[in-house]
Amino acid sequence: MIKLSVIIPVFNVASYVGQCIQSVLQQTCVNMEVICIDDGSSDNSAVIVQQISDQDNRVQLHRQKNQGQAAARNRGMELARGEFIYFLDADDYIDSSFAEECINEMTANDYDLLFFDGNTFTVDDLSGQEEHNCPQLYQRITSYPGVWKGSDLFAEMMKRREFRVQPCMYITRRDFIIDNKLTFPEGIIREDELYTVQAILSAKRCGHLDRILFNRRLHSNSTMTSRPADQHVEGLIAVSQGYRSTAKTMRISVRAGWWLLLKNYGAVRTIMRLVVQHPVSAKTRRSALGGLMQVLLHTIEFLFCPISNTVKKQRRTNLHHSREEKV
Repeated sequence: MIKLSVIIPVFNVASYVGQCIQSVLQQTCVNMEVICIDDGSSDNSAVIVQQISDQDNRVQLHRQKNQGQAAARNRGMELARGEFIYFLDADDYIDSSFAEECINEMTANDYDLLFFDGNTFTVDDLSGQEEHNCPQLYQRITSYPGVWKGSDLFAEMMKRREFRVQPCMYITRRDFIIDNKLTFPEGIIREDELYTVQAILSAKRCGHLDRILFNRRLHSNSTMTSRPADQHVEGLIAVSQGYRSTAKTMRISVRAGWWLLLKNYGAVRTIMRLVVQHPVSAKTRRSALGGLMQVLLHTIEFLFCPISNTVKKQRRTNLHHSREEKV
């Protein structure tokens, strides 16, 4: 049985994808597959992946018309056969002990989901040398030992401002993804914001491995830095709607619900900042008001729905007792 499926969306990353895949192939865990989804690249990315695949049959290349990172990841999940799934971006790379350490932890603790820490770096344009100058972005100060219910770990990490939504920052059991019907919302950017929140809130057993196992490259052509503000606003509006829907449909603790509401406020605050600081269309400005409405409705539902549900439950109990007295 394949132990690990590494899913790598590929789009115009010819300068980096080779290093990315090689970091996976150098893992001490060899029973794995590397699923590369070329999302309509116009450079030599697919050619590079195919060359590596010709030399190592663990690497698969699948092509599709450009549909975005979320669609590429979703297709990768459909193809995956491993017991565990990890999403890696093609411009990043992982530590050589990543697979062995994560799989050992996942197996020993029967985790649905396991977080770990990462390092971020930029590349000097003149020397080509890596500059590890942004450690605070992906390295947590706090360790979270033991087995956690997902909603409790979410609340604790949010409280300490150490919750990270990037899928490259955790590994997941494939059965858990299937059982909870988890998919990335397609057609938007910032889809990680919603997917990871839904994943951790669905998890019954998750944990944190206090190890730096991932390396994130920051550069001007990445999805987060190259897309226009309009796309970021549209993505965050969809995320805000998703947070509100998640709060209504998932059974989570009041504490986790409170932090989810605050995360929604954060999304809307970012929407407002983007609208004020960047040139966006009139349509996007109008849509931003919809984001404000979402968080307002989320607040009302959080504050009053639990009370309403308690009242309904009490009324049902009183009605039941009343009928018993009549009998």
